[in-house]
Amino acid sequence: HLLCMTWTRVVSDAAHGAAALLSTRYPTRMRVVTWNVWFGEQQMRERMTLLFGEVLKAAPDIICLQEVVPWLETSIRESDSLRSLYAISPFTARAGYGVLMLVRHSFNPAFHIARLPTRMGRELLIADAPDLGLRVATVHLESLDSEHTRRAQLEVAVKEMSGWPRAILCGDFNFDDRQTWGDWRRGTPKRAPEALENRVLNEVLPDWVDVWPAVHSTEPGITFDGATNPHVRNRNEIMRYDRIMVRRGAGALVPQAARLLGTSQTTASPLGLLPSDHYGLLVDVDMDCCHNTRIMAANDGIRAHDRPADGQALTNAERAAVKTLNLRDALR
Repeated sequence: HLLCMTWTRVVSDAAHGAAALLSTRYPTRMRVVTWNVWFGEQQMRERMTLLFGEVLKAAPDIICLQEVVPWLETSIRESDSLRSLYAISPFTARAGYGVLMLVRHSFNPAFHIARLPTRMGRELLIADAPDLGLRVATVHLESLDSEHTRRAQLEVAVKEMSGWPRAILCGDFNFDDRQTWGDWRRGTPKRAPEALENRVLNEVLPDWVDVWPAVHSTEPGITFDGATNPHVRNRNEIMRYDRIMVRRGAGALVPQAARLLGTSQTTASPLGLLPSDHYGLLVDVDMDCCHNTRIMAANDGIRAHDRPADGQALTNAERAAVKTLNLRDALR
């Protein structure tokens, strides 16, 4: 069983499957995962084995992680299987943990870090893929009752993302779109819906799309759920902290699907162990607005084989793009 196998074996087997899926992915489709993996020491090796087994099963092109501790960063960087698939970002643990990104080699990523206003050691980790005109950034915004700091951090992030029409900003945003932090302890909500901190997205990122509600208009997409996740201390803390945002506009990325990872329904564990106190968020986007630009809302949120959505055949240019991606991966 998965928990009885070692980290190395699970990651190796899962990475092998991921490589096969990546080699057949439609060239204008991109899959992104963000996950706060939780720095808690409780069963960390078992949890991270489960987490990476599930992430790699989905074969993302980009993996963005928050609350990565030095042990996990070292384990990832020492994994031959992961290094064969992904370029791994720099890492600093300014507060005992940090953010880390893994990006498919064929994207030729260049990484750098931008400083943020923070008292908690937070920073913005950025990956550029110039061949795709793509910039991706991940962040763990300030925790707890820190609304003003989070706004300032988002303002820095938006400046860093300027000039890139294909842009993704994702991570643990630490605020919700239905309630205010701490409302679960109050008898009545602190703010009316129109005054929630979530309004900062319209004010600071007006030309960006919050992918989950764009794809799932009626599903809450809770990623930190005290009612279903035993790792969450307060059963009443039920929040959509984790986001994937994409810039909208001509030539930009178009959201196609989204689903959660690491829920009790999807985790292969006989003990009911969940990988983290957060659920992961997986999103599919299209990089070419000429193909499948309509937002989709399939029941499971994911197309099984990443084929062109409306069944069109690949053009010669698209076949060439597939060959280029596969060649780059093979040369690593």
